Amino acid sequence: MVFDLFLGALLQVKKRALHLQEVAVTNPRSDLRDIQRQCIEKLKQALAEIDGLIVETETIWRQDPSLALDLYRHLSDQVFIIERNGVFSLIHSPESDAFLTKLIQQICRDIGFPVLAPTVSQTSRTHYRFERQFNLMFVPPLESRFLLHLPDLYHELCHPLFSKEYKQLPSLQPFRTQFSNMVLDRTQALTQQMQMLDRREGPAEEMLRLNTWLASWAPDWLEEFYCDLFAVFTLGPAYAWANCYLCLKLRENPFATPSEVKVEHPPNAARMSIMLMGLRRLGFDDAADGCSALWANQVQTTGYSEDMAFGQCFPDTVLEDVVSNAFKAFEDIGLRRSEPGKHAGVALCLNQAWDSFWTDPEGFGEWETKAVTHLQKELAGAAS
Repeated sequence: MVFDLFLGALLQVKKRALHLQEVAVTNPRSDLRDIQRQCIEKLKQALAEIDGLIVETETIWRQDPSLALDLYRHLSDQVFIIERNGVFSLIHSPESDAFLTKLIQQICRDIGFPVLAPTVSQTSRTHYRFERQFNLMFVPPLESRFLLHLPDLYHELCHPLFSKEYKQLPSLQPFRTQFSNMVLDRTQALTQQMQMLDRREGPAEEMLRLNTWLASWAPDWLEEFYCDLFAVFTLGPAYAWANCYLCLKLRENPFATPSEVKVEHPPNAARMSIMLMGLRRLGFDDAADGCSALWANQVQTTGYSEDMAFGQCFPDTVLEDVVSNAFKAFEDIGLRRSEPGKHAGVALCLNQAWDSFWTDPEGFGEWETKAVTHLQKELAGAAS
């Protein structure tokens, strides 16, 4: 009886994959060609594996039912991922996605981005995120009508540099070397702290905390720090202002440091510190001063403050090392850095947006609408 359910479920997965394939191959949007190609290729591979399992299903089931179930669940998960990310974007992406994809392409040209530009889909239920399997950047609906959060595109644009498919790319080797050195440095430093704690038979809670920090720092936190610094390096102050804007919406403690379970993103206070360090390194001292004052006032308003664990986990010396390492990595692969008074292209528009906001917050909405229309026309002209 369980075998009948298993076989029927497997056939349903195949039927679903075939229907998804039909949706993918018939999609007419030229701006979604990269996503269409990815969906078709991944569904073709999934269908081949499903057919192989169907042929061998009775034999595998007799020998090891648990293995058969594992194979089915793996294929079901793969088809679900393709549907949830790739095909969902093909079906639900609005026409205005084409504008944001052109915007990303222009950003890549502006900064000398060394790999394929992602496609943008306004189908995110939360904030910005990058899906590596599809080289797809998700942003909230209607994001194409607003400017103040668009600096976050630069952060997400760094994530493709960590994709496995580019691991052997010669042009990215200096970047990967610098990042690997930073991972090794953090791993060794935290490991040494744990060894010292073990020798003096320190408390178990402290050992657990250090283990948690080690699991979080390498590589997840470092990748997020790199992405923040990539945005600062290539865009400038607009990204730091946008981060303050985002954090204003968040309820969590910006100094919260994990003590038992690893987390993927470092606390916002550490991210803000590293952005300010990066701005000063690039010569944006006035912007860094203004942003630092805003952040301090913002944190004070929420009632949170730095504790001892935060200071131990994110000492300034370590954060400065991360800035130095990341900036060298970006320079080594030829990315164009942001410099005071020298913004051009998309970076000029997004930094002007924040300048305009601070000049007249109440009247900014009208300025923003005109600026978006102008930017759309500029990108349409560049694409023609």
